[in-house]
Amino acid sequence: SLSKRWCRGPAPVRTSASFLKLPSAVAMALRQLEYYFGDRNWPKDTYLQGLADDEGLVSLREVMSFPRLKALLPSSDDDEAFVAACEAVKASSFLRLDGDRVGRGGPPAKRQKELESPVVDDRG
Repeated sequence: SLSKRWCRGPAPVRTSASFLKLPSAVAMALRQLEYYFGDRNWPKDTYLQGLADDEGLVSLREVMSFPRLKALLPSSDDDEAFVAACEAVKASSFLRLDGDRVGRGGPPAKRQKELESPVVDDRG
C-alpha cells in the first residue's frame, strides 16, 4: 500500500566511509567538485576546460567562484572557504590537488576539442 512505501523512507545512499567522516559543508563541496571534474560534466564543459592548464588543472580559487560551489563553502572568511575546499579535494578518490590547483587524478583528461578532432595518420 502507499502508506507502507511512504514509511520506508528514501533509498539508501551509497557513499565511501571517508565521505561520512567529513563535515557536511565539506562533504557537499566534495560532491560538487567531483561533479565538475567527473565523467558526466568534464568532457562537455568547455568553460571549465578553457580554465585548465596543460596538465588539466584549474585554480581552486577560480572554481570556488562558481555559484553552486560558492554557496556550499563558508562565506565568512575566504581563507576558511579555501581550507574547506582543500579538505574536500583531499578527501576525493579521484581529484588531485597540486598547490592551489585542482584537477582529475591520473593523466590529464582529454579536452572536448581533442576528442572531436580527426585523427591524422602520418606514418606514410
